[in-house]
Amino acid sequence: MVERQPASSLHASDDMPVAQALALCSDGMLLLDRHNVITHANGLAVELLRCALPALAGADFWEVLSRQLAEQHEAEATRQLAATGAYSFLDADVFGGRWIEYKLRDHLSARVVTVRNVSDRYHLARLLRDAEQRNQPLFVSNPNVMWLFDVLTQQVLAANDAAQDFYQYSADEFLSLTARRLYASELASDVRGSVPVLDHATSSSDTTRVCKHRRKDGQVLVVEVASRLMEWHGQQAILMAVTDITSRYAASARLRQANAELEAQLKANRFELESARQDMSALTYALSHDLQAPLHTIDGFARTLAGHAGVTLDEPGRHYLERIQASVLRLSRLLESLKLMSRVSRSGLNAVEVDLSGVCQAIGAQLADKYPDRQVALEIAPGMVCVGDPQLLTVAMAALLDNAWKFTARKPQAWISVSLSHVTQPGEQVVCVADNGTGFDEAYAHKLFGNFQRLHSSADFPGTGLGLAIVRRIVTRHGGRVWAESTAAGGASFYIALPTATLLG
Repeated sequence: MVERQPASSLHASDDMPVAQALALCSDGMLLLDRHNVITHANGLAVELLRCALPALAGADFWEVLSRQLAEQHEAEATRQLAATGAYSFLDADVFGGRWIEYKLRDHLSARVVTVRNVSDRYHLARLLRDAEQRNQPLFVSNPNVMWLFDVLTQQVLAANDAAQDFYQYSADEFLSLTARRLYASELASDVRGSVPVLDHATSSSDTTRVCKHRRKDGQVLVVEVASRLMEWHGQQAILMAVTDITSRYAASARLRQANAELEAQLKANRFELESARQDMSALTYALSHDLQAPLHTIDGFARTLAGHAGVTLDEPGRHYLERIQASVLRLSRLLESLKLMSRVSRSGLNAVEVDLSGVCQAIGAQLADKYPDRQVALEIAPGMVCVGDPQLLTVAMAALLDNAWKFTARKPQAWISVSLSHVTQPGEQVVCVADNGTGFDEAYAHKLFGNFQRLHSSADFPGTGLGLAIVRRIVTRHGGRVWAESTAAGGASFYIALPTATLLG
C-alpha cells in the first residue's frame, strides 16, 4: 500500500495551474501517478465517485472503487495500459440508476482518468436494441418482399421470409450475396440507379424506381423498388421494399403496343379521310363549276327552241321541251346546293354576336318578294341574339325558313314562327323554327338531316334534298346539335342548339 498523501497536496500552490485546468473540464478528471495514486481531482469527478475530496487525496484509484469493480478490471487494466496505454470500462450505479464510464490513459509520467456519466447514451442504446428486437419479427414476417444491404460493401445483411420465397434463396444464401447479384444485369450502376440514396447518403427520404431483378432460377422480373437509408445493428444500411409488377408491366406494354397500332390505324384513316375529302372537293368543284357551262348551253338552246319553234311544236313536243327546262332548273339548283355545301365545309368560323331576329326578318322579306302570291303569317321573336358565324348562320336560317315556306304552300292560312325555345341544356341556347305545314312521319325523323334525304315527293314539294343537311353541317361546325319534331295534327318544328359565348370562347 502506497502511503497516503495529505489532502492539502491536491491544492498545493504549485499545483494551482493543474487544478484550474481540471476545473474547466466538462468531464470528471483524475490524475494518477504511475502507482495509481490520485494526485489531482476536479469537482465533477468527486461528485461522480460519491467521495469527499479528503477521501480521494493520495488514495489508490482502485481502492476508491467498489471491491467487485476493482477485482473485475484492475488486472486487465494493468495489462492493457502496458500494451496500448489505454483502457476503459463501465460501472452500473444500481442505487443511483446511473452508468459511469471510466477511461484510463497513460500520458508521460502520469495517468489520466476520465469519469463520465453515460446514462443517457446507455439508455438510448438499450432503447435502440429493444426497438431492433421488437422490429425484427415485423421485418421477418412482413408479407412484403424486404431485404437490406450494407451501404459501403453492398453485402446483403438480412432478407425476410417473403424475399426468400420471391428470389428462391435461403437465408444463408442471401447473406452470401451482394446487392448487384439480385439485379438482372449484375451491374453496380443499375444498383445505384435504382437506389438514389446511395448517392445522397445523408438523405433518408423514400425513393421508388422500376428495374429488373433476377431470381435464383434465372427468371427476370420487373419490380418496383422503394429504398430507404437506415441503421441496422450499428451499420449504415439500405432497406429495400420490392413489389413484383411483371404482369402489370407486361399489360402496360401490350397496351402501349395496342395504342401504337391504333395510332397507326388512325393515321392511316386520317390519310384516307383526307384523300376522300380532297376527292370530294374535286368532285364538288367539277359538279359546281365544270358542269355549269354545258348546263347553261342546254338551258340557252332550250329557251331558243321554245322562242322560235314553240308555236310550231305539237303537244308532245312542247311537253318534252318543258321537261328539259324543268330538269335544267332542278340540276342548276342542285349544283348551287353542292357549291354551298362545299363552301360551308371549307370556310373558316368567325364567331361573333349575331342579331338573329334581324337576319330572319331580312330572309322573310326576300321570300315574300320571291313568292308574291303567298300569304304567310311570319312571326319572328324580337331580340334574338346568338354567337356564331354570321354568314353561315344566315345560310342555315335561310334553309330552315325556305323549308317552312315550301311545306306550308298548301295551307290557306299559313304561319311560320321563329323563337327561342326553353328546351335547353346548360351552356346552349335553342332556336325553334315552327310551321303549320305538311309535317312528316316521326318514324323517319332521323333521316331529315341526311344528304339527299327526302320524305316527300319532289313533284309535290320540289327541292334538292340538301337544305337540311347544310343546316346540320353548319350547326355541327358551331359545336351544336339539330333535331326536328312533328305531330299527328301536322306542322313541324326544327330546332338548332348553339353553344353560348362562354363555350365558344
